[in-house]
Amino acid sequence: MGYSTGGAIAIHFAHQYPTRVISTILMMTSINLHIKNDAFQGKDTSQEILSPPKSDYINDIKATMQKETKTQQEKIQQYVELFKLSNGHKLDFDESYFYTLFERSQNRLQSLTNKNWKQKQSCVSVICYKNIK
Repeated sequence: MGYSTGGAIAIHFAHQYPTRVISTILMMTSINLHIKNDAFQGKDTSQEILSPPKSDYINDIKATMQKETKTQQEKIQQYVELFKLSNGHKLDFDESYFYTLFERSQNRLQSLTNKNWKQKQSCVSVICYKNIK
């Protein structure tokens, strides 16, 4: 499974090593993250093959990111809001599930920080491998 940059890594890994990958699950990712990055920076993406994010989505994400978060609960709620925006309006979104997921993630990172581990950002990509003998 790959999320965002982890998804791009999973795509490239699966392409390079197709005999070692059973399947991939990709979330909020693309084979070309430059289109998204350019769109968020206001650069022209009209000549791209893949479509960029819609301007309403970009504006909503930017507005959510600009909200000041002082507590861990506010930061977790911001993550939930960002995922809800990325989910779109076609499918149901379980806010309590994602709140719990992010809360556990934050607690895990806090635990690592308490052990004097320096970790500013985490990016996880999990790939299912075939058992090769």
